[in-house]
Amino acid sequence: PQGHPVVLQAGASEQGIDLAAKYADAVFCAAHNLQQGKDFARKVKSRARAVYGRDPDSVLILPGLWPVLGSTEAEARERRDVLAGLSTDSVDALTSLAAQLGLPPDSLDLDREPPWDLINAPGWKPASHGFANSVLQAARNENLTVRDLVERHIAGGGHRMVVGTPEQI
Repeated sequence: PQGHPVVLQAGASEQGIDLAAKYADAVFCAAHNLQQGKDFARKVKSRARAVYGRDPDSVLILPGLWPVLGSTEAEARERRDVLAGLSTDSVDALTSLAAQLGLPPDSLDLDREPPWDLINAPGWKPASHGFANSVLQAARNENLTVRDLVERHIAGGGHRMVVGTPEQI
């Protein structure tokens, strides 16, 4: 109906948001809570209108979601716990988090907060601004350790995890 192939965009850097505002039919969003999602949508849609004269409703926002399902809530939580254990037991998970956050792996201690001094340093450059900003905002708001970040976010590729029965989710 739009007269061209669907244009999808992923990325929350300033350049990514600008690209989405100018061209995208839909934008993937790595928000971990409703407010982050609303803020991202507002930024993309307001730029689409103000800078490019586009109807903001023509740009759809697609939040990432990682469902962990079970026949019962207890079963779903057990599955989540198994997945979390696989993540934190793996050196690869810590290396992956470090790469996504643009940090040296040896700067991350599983039982401490992220190294804010490195994250706030000039020249800090994460692999994905959307992932990093979303995850780090959750870390700040909830006082999460690196272990918490690995358990919550790495296994799900950085998207919000929801756990429960299909009816609950």
